[in-house]
Amino acid sequence: MGKIKTMYFANNVFRDGINLTVRRGVEWDGCHRPTRFAKIGSGYSDDPNGKIVRTIVIRFADIANVERYLPYEHDIGCRTLIGLFEVMSEVYPGFDENEIVTLVFFYLDEGICNKIDADLCDLFHNN
Repeated sequence: MGKIKTMYFANNVFRDGINLTVRRGVEWDGCHRPTRFAKIGSGYSDDPNGKIVRTIVIRFADIANVERYLPYEHDIGCRTLIGLFEVMSEVYPGFDENEIVTLVFFYLDEGICNKIDADLCDLFHNN
């Protein structure tokens, strides 16, 4: 296993099952491995507490073409395009809708892997 990365969140409230977070740029693309998910400024253990299962790189303005993914956003305020843009603008000063972003799909509880696998098949079918 490669080095464990830590992904920080300003709002660390998560859904059960699959979660989505949108990140500026491509740093998280292809990072399908155990990952630590931590609130910004908090401590964390050395062990991963979740896993990234899929990433999609897209221009922010094109998210409308994959809007069906937004209900999986971990942050309820980001489950609409307008809300997501507002939060991205707060988190990333100067953020522009023409920027490249990475949609990062992850789960936190390894005990629900079978359900996750079924959900992923449904979520990404024909993508």
